[in-house]
Amino acid sequence: MDPGEPRDIWILAEIDTKGLREVSIELASEARGLADKLREKLCAVLLAGVPGDFIDYLSQFGVDAIYYTKADNDTDSCVAALSDLMRKYNPRLMLVGATPMGSELAPRVAARNGAAITTNCVILALNDRGYFEVTKMILEDKVYATLETSVSKTQIVTVVPGSFDLTHPGYKKAVELVIESVEENLLPARVRHLRFIEGDLKEMDITEAEIIVAAGRGAGGLAGIQEIERLAEHLRGAVAGSRATVDQGWLPFERQIGQTGKTVSPKLFVSCGISGAFEFTAGMKDSRLIVAINNDPKAPIFRISNLSLVGDLQKVVPKILELLEKRMEEKIE
Repeated sequence: MDPGEPRDIWILAEIDTKGLREVSIELASEARGLADKLREKLCAVLLAGVPGDFIDYLSQFGVDAIYYTKADNDTDSCVAALSDLMRKYNPRLMLVGATPMGSELAPRVAARNGAAITTNCVILALNDRGYFEVTKMILEDKVYATLETSVSKTQIVTVVPGSFDLTHPGYKKAVELVIESVEENLLPARVRHLRFIEGDLKEMDITEAEIIVAAGRGAGGLAGIQEIERLAEHLRGAVAGSRATVDQGWLPFERQIGQTGKTVSPKLFVSCGISGAFEFTAGMKDSRLIVAINNDPKAPIFRISNLSLVGDLQKVVPKILELLEKRMEEKIE
C-alpha cells in the first residue's frame, strides 16, 4: 500500500525500567507546536510489552494518536517494529531521544527506510520558508551548527535529553489508539533481553545522570570531596566538578562541567562550593532544579539557582547528610 506523501509528527515514547522516560515528554511538548503549525497530528510510537497507563498520560501532553506494537525490550525488535510502522504510515518527522537506546535505534531505522537523519539535536524549529531548522552541537560541543532540512521527505532527528522545555499536562482529549502487529519474519531473534543491570553511578557518564552533585574549589580538598561523594550516594546521583577541582587533581577530567568540560541537564543539580562563573554555568544552566551551596551571598551561582543555601560548605553538607540518614533510619523502622 502506497502511504502517499509524508504527514504527521511522530515521537518515540521510550520506556525503561522506571516507566516512560522524561525525554519522551520533552519531545511531545516540542512536537505539539510543530504539529499545530503544520496542521497535522502528533503521534507517539509505543513499543512495549503492554501499553500500561502510558496512553492516558501521553494524551495529557497533546498526543493525538498512539501507534502501539508489542515488542521485546531490545534494539533489534524495536528497529524492526519501528521500521515497519514508518514504511506503512510515512511520517513527516520522527523525533527520538538521544538516549543509549535511541542513539542506536534511530540510525538503523533511517538506513532501513532511506530516511534523512540528524543526530544530537538541541534546537528544532519550523522556519518562515517552510523548512525544518535543526541545531546541534559540533566540535566537542563547542560550536552550534544549524542545518536546514526539507519537510517533504521523512526526517529522523535524535534530541539530546534536557534540550526542550517540559509543558505541564493540560490537554483533555481522547487519544486514538492504533494497534499494529509486526510480521514474525520481521522480528530478528539474534538478541534476547534477560535482565537490566543498573550501572554504577560513580562510573556513569555525567551527561546521562538525572541527579548530579558538583564540587568546586570550596570543597577544600579530598576530605571535602569525600563528603560530597557521600551526599551524591544518598541522593543516588553522580559526582561532578568545576575546572578547579580537576586542576587540583581531586576529580578526573571526565567529571568536569563547563565550557572546557561537559554540558549536563539533570533533573536535580546540587552545586557545592562553586562560585558560578560563566565558564562553569554554561555547562549546567539548563538543569531542571538547581540547588546552590556557597558561603558568599553574592556568588553568581545564586543568580540561576532555584534554591540558595548561604553557609559554610563544611557545615551545611554534614547537616544535610545527617538529615538524610535520619530519614532513612525512620523509613527502615
